[in-house]
Amino acid sequence: VQEIEAWLLADSQARAAAFGAAGQASDWGSPEEIPDPKQRWQTMLGTVHSPADRTLRDIDCRTRAIEAMRMPLVADSCRRGFGPFRDEVTRDIVPLLHHGYAPAEGDGR
Repeated sequence: VQEIEAWLLADSQARAAAFGAAGQASDWGSPEEIPDPKQRWQTMLGTVHSPADRTLRDIDCRTRAIEAMRMPLVADSCRRGFGPFRDEVTRDIVPLLHHGYAPAEGDGR
């Protein structure tokens, strides 16, 4: 499951950062078993924000959730999606950040 919403919903701390008390419900179950994580996110967003400002608030909620997310907990909760994603980023991207990225000749960057 590689829907970021499942990953954001996996961590109660991230949900609380995004949705306040409404995000602290204990009936979430396995995040990768949520049938439609995007819809679940939108439903939660609707409980705390009016339709008029939902788009801007969605960005704010996602930002707060990402900042509060505990990566090891999410990797453990979302082993099929986030775990492999985190491993790939750690293996393939983090070294580029530490050693600099030099585009191949003709890469256009």
